[in-house]
Amino acid sequence: MRRHPILALALLASGCGATTHPRYAPELVRSWPECVRIVVLQGTVATDVKNYKAEDWFREDSLGKRYGQLLAQAAARVLRDDGGREPRVAAEAAAALGGDEDLTRTLADRMLLSARETMARDPGYAEHKIVGLAADPGVVPDELRRSFDAVLVVGGRTKYESPEERTARYEDIVVRNAVAYPLLFAAVFVPPILPISLATMAQGLTGYWVGAPNVSYFSVALFDAQTGRLLYSNDWFDTEKVDEPEDFHKAAREMLRPLCEIEGDELAPLGEPPEQFEE
Repeated sequence: MRRHPILALALLASGCGATTHPRYAPELVRSWPECVRIVVLQGTVATDVKNYKAEDWFREDSLGKRYGQLLAQAAARVLRDDGGREPRVAAEAAAALGGDEDLTRTLADRMLLSARETMARDPGYAEHKIVGLAADPGVVPDELRRSFDAVLVVGGRTKYESPEERTARYEDIVVRNAVAYPLLFAAVFVPPILPISLATMAQGLTGYWVGAPNVSYFSVALFDAQTGRLLYSNDWFDTEKVDEPEDFHKAAREMLRPLCEIEGDELAPLGEPPEQFEE
């Protein structure tokens, strides 16, 4: 990810770590060993770019499709490298659905919405276990149920500033600090400007700073193809721009790591939590 040279060092303090919320179904430990034929479906990654110096955003559909492909490819790579699976390509799912890629994406979005509705029952993330879900074969079309053991869907949204907007923001920060800090020292000799200096001090040692309006949010959901049950879900949030293949791989790996680390056991008691979910 390329950075503008102005105030590059200040970016070290501006970011924050990503947040995830993994959730599992009671039968995940039993079902995971049977999830061999997994197909990864690309949902929508809604992508907005900020209008120059305005609280306005432009939707970039072409970028959104590319980001969706990168996220799906990253998820498949994680399942292969870390989960010991050989994921099927989305083209197989599209072929099973009559070759309609738009229909495949619409289906993935619908499945993600179903998983999100489940997440919304626990917005405070007080419980890792997904409870109260009945089998719903209608979630997964018959065409996919016949061809796959499980369906993993990915999608999300991202918003970020343009390079021109970023440059303008940095220049504004430089100018404001260049004016404010000399006034801070001058206040010792010129008392009338003391109120301005106090306002500058209130900003702290970091001075004036406005962070980038970048937001990246992605989610994954694993469904049992035969029953339509949601087996696993996770989401990933960060205030960084995500636009490179390795950035998407990092997000996918953090979302899928708890799933890939599960040592499945078909004889495990129903509802037994995976080790990484135990309190």
